[in-house]
Amino acid sequence: MGVPEVPTGMGGLPVLPGEDPYDLDRYGQTTDPNDWQLWWQFNRDRFLRFSGINTGGAYTGSDGVYLGRGQVSRETIGGRASDALIDTVLSDALQKGIQKGCTNRFSQSALVAMSKVGGEHQRVYDFMTRWYLANGTPEMHPTAAFLLGVMGGEQNIELLRDIALNTKAGCEAITPGGKPTTARVPMDIRSFAAYGLGMIGSRSPKQEVRQAIVEALVEIIENDASEANDARVAAMIAMGLVPLHVDEDVVACYCGTCVVPDPHTSLRPQVTYLMRYFTATKEFDPVLRSHTATTLARLVAARPEGMTNRMKEGVAEVLIRALRKSSRQPENVRESSVLALGLIGDADDDAVDEWIRWQIRKSIKSGGDMEKRFALISLAEVGGHRGQGDEPFSALAEIRSTLRGELVRGKKRVKPWAALAVGVLGFELGAKGQALDVELDTALGNVIRAGKRVDDLGAFALAAGMRGSIALMPKLRPKVERTRDAAARGYVAMGLGMLQDKESIEVLKETFAEGQGAPVLQMRTGLALGLLGEGSVVDGLLESMRKAAAAYEALDKNATERQRLEAEGELVAAITALGYIGDKRALDELCRITVDDEDEFPPAAREAAVVGLGMLGDRSPQPWRLALTLGANYRARTATLTTGERTGVLDLE
Repeated sequence: MGVPEVPTGMGGLPVLPGEDPYDLDRYGQTTDPNDWQLWWQFNRDRFLRFSGINTGGAYTGSDGVYLGRGQVSRETIGGRASDALIDTVLSDALQKGIQKGCTNRFSQSALVAMSKVGGEHQRVYDFMTRWYLANGTPEMHPTAAFLLGVMGGEQNIELLRDIALNTKAGCEAITPGGKPTTARVPMDIRSFAAYGLGMIGSRSPKQEVRQAIVEALVEIIENDASEANDARVAAMIAMGLVPLHVDEDVVACYCGTCVVPDPHTSLRPQVTYLMRYFTATKEFDPVLRSHTATTLARLVAARPEGMTNRMKEGVAEVLIRALRKSSRQPENVRESSVLALGLIGDADDDAVDEWIRWQIRKSIKSGGDMEKRFALISLAEVGGHRGQGDEPFSALAEIRSTLRGELVRGKKRVKPWAALAVGVLGFELGAKGQALDVELDTALGNVIRAGKRVDDLGAFALAAGMRGSIALMPKLRPKVERTRDAAARGYVAMGLGMLQDKESIEVLKETFAEGQGAPVLQMRTGLALGLLGEGSVVDGLLESMRKAAAAYEALDKNATERQRLEAEGELVAAITALGYIGDKRALDELCRITVDDEDEFPPAAREAAVVGLGMLGDRSPQPWRLALTLGANYRARTATLTTGERTGVLDLE
């Protein structure tokens, strides 16, 4: 295989977060840091399992092959692509597309797609990823470092450790062949390498491998303390993905001052070590401390065999202490603390869980803007966690009452968050076989019916979809036809798709047809029909894509920028929806756009197509991003975690 050509694209390092509005779904932006759509952007993977969509249809016709005993073969139209198709047609297009090159975003997405597809070409993908580690544009190097962790196993630990620690070997690893060795590993590459270590550790069942990774992460946290803290934050977040085993002969301490010589040996010294990073308010940066709260909670939530409730109590105590007004903690530390409590609390009547729920309700009542909103989500998480004993959900009535009160009587700008919390609670309880609460369904149905603010209606619709309550279907259906705002109408369509409301298929088809000129509506409605298994939407999207491509190609040199953006938007919307749905009927077109032999497609279309190939060929049990977003405070940003320009690790797609 030849060496990939260096893709052309944007230059420069990611901007620091907060300097630009945040992109949403390629179609909109928000400048409001309290916007519920940001939460959905980072947490939707949990509720929208695209790999479970199947729009294939089987039929028996006169051309079927008789198998005997009255059986006839069934020919399938559409549906998920076979491994054989993924390993041949799809993989060939990925390799050709990345060799041709495009923007940095295209090349990043192509590498991400390779990490999802794997299969027979895994060695080739590994080679190409390693090539980008030392070659190409500066923006590609970090992506390659991270994906070596996503794709690789323990063989990549030493390499990623050297990169993250800025060793001589790390400098050599990122230096192009024939060039003098780079003097330093840039901070963004070091950070992404640390995230990669966490991904390896999260999947390894080997105790010695997990210990080696935690040891490396501790080195990164301790290294270069005077520098910008991106790599340290990355290592701290990665640590939460690698809970160690419990050694019953080792004692944990939760005072926050103990110095631990070997925090990589087992869970108790690991947690004791992290305590100091959270409690030392003057010594460590608030952003680092914010993510330490999440890491502590993730380690407790993992509950390795032998972990006692004393550890849960010790971690809960420092988190609750940080939420006292007298502690004067920065906003992002408080926000992370209340989110962390949602990870470790449950719905039984243990004293520590009652304490956790008391503090979360207190944050709902008197916390800051985002602390209050995150507390609603946390209370829902706690309600969905099965406790111990004969009554593992004994606190459910109290939790439901609180959420219902905020949904019915809460302030206007908080109601969408209360609705999302109701959705989270229903999703978690449904997964555990618990019945939905009629009163909560009624309350959510009432706000859906009365909803006038378009921003709110989207949250209400998604909440209904997350709950999976069939009682809410009649409340949502009229909103598809009556809502004028395209973005909100699209969310309503998605809610109906998540609810598996087959009766809405015809009205959604009409809405999809009306979506010409409104890319966000057509994309979300197409996805909704895909969630409902409606195979005809694939043909409709393919037709929309071809029309949009023809319209874009027909633009002459006098076309305005607005005309170009509109034509491009419709094209990208159709491609994006096809990627989400993952039907093999779209494979040839997505491959053609990805490779683009005739140079007929704009970069944004090729970017969307290669993302679509990654989704269509995804063979992983769950999206890797889920491990990094669950319970995370995305507002405690660094330039390598997430940015307004979508250049952080959480922004890869």
